[in-house]
Amino acid sequence: MIIISIVSIDKRDFLPSKTLYLLRAGFKGRTIKADEYMIDLANKIYLEAIKLVDSKVLLRTYGIHDVSPLNLPESFSRCLEVTLFVSTLGKRIDDKINEYSNNGKTLQATLLDAWGSESVESINERVDERIREKMRRESPTKKGTRRFSPGYGSVSILENIKILKKLGCDFVDAKENSGVLIPVKSTTCMIGWC
Repeated sequence: MIIISIVSIDKRDFLPSKTLYLLRAGFKGRTIKADEYMIDLANKIYLEAIKLVDSKVLLRTYGIHDVSPLNLPESFSRCLEVTLFVSTLGKRIDDKINEYSNNGKTLQATLLDAWGSESVESINERVDERIREKMRRESPTKKGTRRFSPGYGSVSILENIKILKKLGCDFVDAKENSGVLIPVKSTTCMIGWC
């Protein structure tokens, strides 16, 4: 087992594309247009969100037989190793989304939720790039599958529970009956190595 441990994340890693943030929030079109109030609010939420992030990533690479009984995607069938990782923005962003929702500030909650979703995906993309770069240096012949998260295809979201347990993660949890991660702005991912 290769342990890469907790990955250092800095601001550049979690800042989402403003265009993707606005598209996820429901703004439409190639060039995003909105009235001045909406643009000001979207910018305010973007800046507020940055201060709420307490991002962490934990990852490990295992031999394929060491992740049993984890249900892997079919595309991993020829892989010899699997990297598992969990990423989170932390609890404060969830708390702020809930605060906005509970106080009837639906628009602010929606914008912050969209920002959080794009931000955690931005972290995943950076981590993915770093893992692939490290693997290329260590073993240039290894080929990685696409990054995959439970809840898609034939891999149940309940696999989140097994992944967190396997990683020994203590900063993200999963609801036992649904597999939903807590904090919500968290993900588990896997990459197979062939």
